[in-house]
Amino acid sequence: MRASLLATGLLLTAALAGVLAARPLRQETLSLGDEYRRLRDERRRVEARTGSLMRAGAIRQRTLATLASSRGRSLPNSRRAALQCLAQADLGEVKLGVKPGKLGTAEGVAQVHIQGAGSFAEVVKLVGQLASGPGGFLLEQVTFTPRGERVGIAIEAYGLGGAP
Repeated sequence: MRASLLATGLLLTAALAGVLAARPLRQETLSLGDEYRRLRDERRRVEARTGSLMRAGAIRQRTLATLASSRGRSLPNSRRAALQCLAQADLGEVKLGVKPGKLGTAEGVAQVHIQGAGSFAEVVKLVGQLASGPGGFLLEQVTFTPRGERVGIAIEAYGLGGAP
């Protein structure tokens, strides 16, 4: 009987020691799982950011290739393309300025400045035409300013010399 009590006591002591030893391991496993999830989410964010930077780099390379192929024609072509876009927009108080500029290391680029006022739909339409039109504009800054029922717009862009 003493032997069975001793065996039971040893068994209970071993079980208690196992439970006490497993508790820190379980907590460490949970904290490692949390750390793994945090690092996985951070990796996904970095991959998404890297992808957007790679796309921006590809766009820059295409832009510079366009500039190299259109040297000397960017100023008149950009002026004509901007005038065509402005002719299709219903804006008032329009000012257009086109001058030689520099985009990064590429020279022979037309720097375009447009100011005007119109309905919100018209100014957004103008921005869309400039950004996606055949004139080849790279928008640098677009500023909308409320003026009562109208919206003022100021656009700074680079003309890439595409056909107007």
